[in-house]
Amino acid sequence: MRNRVKILGFILGIVVFFAVSKVFASKGVVFIPEKELPRHIGIIGPIAMGSKKIELSAFALVRNVVKNYMSGKGYVVTYLDWDIPKGKKINFSLIRGAYKKNPELEGILLIKVYQLSSFNMAFAQYYKMDGELCLFSKQKKLGCWRETATRKKLSIATDPLGAIATVVSSVVSSSGNVNIKNIIFEWAFKVSSLIPSFSSAAKKPKIIRVVTNITPHTFKIGDKILVGMEGTAGGKASFDLSPMVKHIPMSEVQNGIYKGMYVVKEGDRLHNGVLYLHLENESGERRDWVETNPLISIDGIPPQKPQSFKASASKSHILLKWNTSDTSVKRFILFRSENPLSGYKKIAQVEGFSYIDKTVSPGKRYFYRLAAEDAVGNLSPSVQVGPVSLPMLGTRPLPQVIVNNIPAGKYSLNGTVSIPLGVNVIIGPNVEITFMRNATLKIEGNVEMRSVFINSKSNGTAIEVTPTGTLTMRGIQMEGIEKGIRVRGKLEANNFSITHEREGVVIKTLQSVVLTNGTLQSLSRAVDIEEGRVKIRGCSFDGNRVGISLKKGQCEVVYNNFTNNGINIEAKVPLKLRENFMGSTSICEFKIKGKVEVVSFLDSPYPGGKTITLEALKEEAKKDKKEAIRYLNKGNYGKSVELFKKVVAINPDAESYIYYIYALSMIGDKSIEKVIERALDKYPYEIKIYQLGIRYYLQTNQEDKAKKLLEKGLRLNPNNPSLMSMSAYFADVSDKNKEKK
Repeated sequence: MRNRVKILGFILGIVVFFAVSKVFASKGVVFIPEKELPRHIGIIGPIAMGSKKIELSAFALVRNVVKNYMSGKGYVVTYLDWDIPKGKKINFSLIRGAYKKNPELEGILLIKVYQLSSFNMAFAQYYKMDGELCLFSKQKKLGCWRETATRKKLSIATDPLGAIATVVSSVVSSSGNVNIKNIIFEWAFKVSSLIPSFSSAAKKPKIIRVVTNITPHTFKIGDKILVGMEGTAGGKASFDLSPMVKHIPMSEVQNGIYKGMYVVKEGDRLHNGVLYLHLENESGERRDWVETNPLISIDGIPPQKPQSFKASASKSHILLKWNTSDTSVKRFILFRSENPLSGYKKIAQVEGFSYIDKTVSPGKRYFYRLAAEDAVGNLSPSVQVGPVSLPMLGTRPLPQVIVNNIPAGKYSLNGTVSIPLGVNVIIGPNVEITFMRNATLKIEGNVEMRSVFINSKSNGTAIEVTPTGTLTMRGIQMEGIEKGIRVRGKLEANNFSITHEREGVVIKTLQSVVLTNGTLQSLSRAVDIEEGRVKIRGCSFDGNRVGISLKKGQCEVVYNNFTNNGINIEAKVPLKLRENFMGSTSICEFKIKGKVEVVSFLDSPYPGGKTITLEALKEEAKKDKKEAIRYLNKGNYGKSVELFKKVVAINPDAESYIYYIYALSMIGDKSIEKVIERALDKYPYEIKIYQLGIRYYLQTNQEDKAKKLLEKGLRLNPNNPSLMSMSAYFADVSDKNKEKK
């Protein structure tokens, strides 16, 4: 019985609460002729009615939201810094004092707040606002309107007015702030809708609510400024970060819900900026909203990079020193890796100008990067130093036959050192091996290398994997070796680098070879495949004479980066390329030779590149071809050549080659001879190519080349009347020359 009474009392309490809330809601609409409405009004308040004070942030938000809603109704609104004396009754006589200080005003809008707080009820948290707006002209009080708004705290707003909060729910630091903002917006929208508006404002779209992730904190480079707005559906929305940037577009993600974003770029700078929002309807009528709480600060100026970054090794640690003259620097971020190009991890945050790294081991090579950071978190470009290693005391020669694991240390390798069949050996980690003159490591058994640095004075093959041998490499660096690795057995290499050698990896095997996440740099031939089944994935080929040479076998090449090579890839057997960055987005600059087919490629280095398919490029090439022919017909041969060069690189049909050769001949471009050769390699029976080539050689006084080209054409097309008439022309010229003699 007691439980039933408690439940009944609880339900009655909820009913009474909402009933009392309704008593204070003034729903009456006061009619005021438009001619009596004051256009230019000043806002006083909000004033807390009772003992409770209004937080400063909420005070500014209430003022700002009311100002924007009143502006939307056609009023010109100004903030007034006018305090009502304590204990004074608020009436028209008191309000008239504001006009003496602000004679240009036509009216006053007074904001009273009776309640703005949160409370718990029925195991849930609620937010409530009870407030009143009073409008005065210079002659009298025109009316007062009081409203309440109550809202349950939700993690994701679900009603139409609250849905916009989800736009920035993931970045707003306090969920309580979002709920306070929601209740203020809802109250202001309800109460201001009761106030008479000017007829001209009715045509403009409505802005109901604005939510952003703007806080008093300064935005840095890469930060996202998110802006959400709810208003009239079907409009065109944008926002300004004034005065820095204007007209940032917003998308309508739901009916009447708009979202926009600005990413802070290097060079951006804004202090106490203002957020302006604009919503325009189909009739061209525009509604503006001004957000001044809080003001926006952006610092997109990174600090200068550190200077004089140096490293020195002792027996037990590595000492790093640097300096800077940039007074904006607050701290330095230090990164370390065992690879010069990748794998850097943060190891320290330093406010001084030196750091001692004690977490290092003998035999390892370390690389460091250092960046300066300012007060808001902008990072400077990094500077790098390395390699640096702790000294390894003493160098030991490796035995001529290795049957046991090789622990950390510094070793020399002389002559031919073998690992016999049936032996399993681990070399490393933290091993450094110097290959002496004519030294070779011959692998007939199974070898795993972990974190090994290899340098050489040898002019032979450093590592030879025999048909019975297996070599697994993890974290290997090889420098300065005449010939790197010759594989006739099985090889798996991951996270490796081979640099400054004549040959990188030479493969001639019936077993599998897998190369992943490697760096092959400044080599004559980085990977030379004479025979084998090879997978190359995630590798970087830079500054080599030839990146990959495929003579025989099968090769899968995917997600690799090719930069600054003489030839990226050459193949004597068919090879399909997928999703590699080839150093350019133009196929004609891919530096590929032979039987290489590009299926797709990346438009920037892996792993950040976007995949471009050849089919998409072919569609683009069709458009380029039409444009090229149009330029050709207009006599703009230079532009036509530029476009046809792209077209034949992607879709080298016979017609495109014919137009291309003709355009080249019109501007006398010397590259025409190579283009003629390529065209005839693909289309040896195309008579027009022969005709254009012969004509070009005759025009440039290269009669011997013209004759040879004609002879080749007649061999392949012996009965072609066009070529036969050209042959008759040459015979006639030859007879006339004999008569002259």
